[in-house]
Amino acid sequence: MKFIEDCRDRHLNKEIWIIGCGPSLDSFPDNFFENKITIVMNWAVIAFPHSTYWFCPRMELAAMMGHFHKSIMKKGIFLFPFPPLKNWELNEEESLKILGDYKDKVILMRWRRLDFNEKLFMKYLGETIECIARKQKCLYLGLTVLHSAIQAAVVMGTKKIVLAGCEAEYTKYPSHAQKRGMSYFYEEVLGSRYSTGELQVRLNREMLERNGTKALAMALNLLGVVIQKFYYTGGYRKIK
Repeated sequence: MKFIEDCRDRHLNKEIWIIGCGPSLDSFPDNFFENKITIVMNWAVIAFPHSTYWFCPRMELAAMMGHFHKSIMKKGIFLFPFPPLKNWELNEEESLKILGDYKDKVILMRWRRLDFNEKLFMKYLGETIECIARKQKCLYLGLTVLHSAIQAAVVMGTKKIVLAGCEAEYTKYPSHAQKRGMSYFYEEVLGSRYSTGELQVRLNREMLERNGTKALAMALNLLGVVIQKFYYTGGYRKIK
């Protein structure tokens, strides 16, 4: 098995782009991310399948890609063990079974389960950043997939992280990119309309993502790491 620590400083002092599913992705030209080191998250891999890495915390998505898209699966970074799926708690043995023949090809990250609890995130933030700075084996913070991807990029040696499509802004329905197959995938394959209760969960997680990203940016700045957002039509923006 290969863990994120085995990839330490693989991209020393190189810029790494982290790509989410937000609607601002529609403004980017198809070839914009070529020749860039990229970590694409979750379903955004549908729009940008040629990314350097694919960060996936979801067991069911990993299983789908392992069956239909082997080239994507091979560049996966996965939380290990997989996060629970509803009432199914997955241990390491079960997670490896899901990964199957890919278990020795993908990158694994052991993580600290936080259950979307911002107080726990803040409690362990300093300890985790110190662990990364000391280049030790760590339990990484799994508040949202973006936060885990940021930590992976730092372990791999970057000092500059650029976020694209990471708005973390939901309106009446979760907002996502429309082009490059994203609209069809969300609306026809997944079904992206949520009940009032489900939407409130999404809104809460949006706040967690923004607050956690801001806290991570401030903490990692002490290590000389700069995190910014980038909009193709608006340029760079500070995390706030």
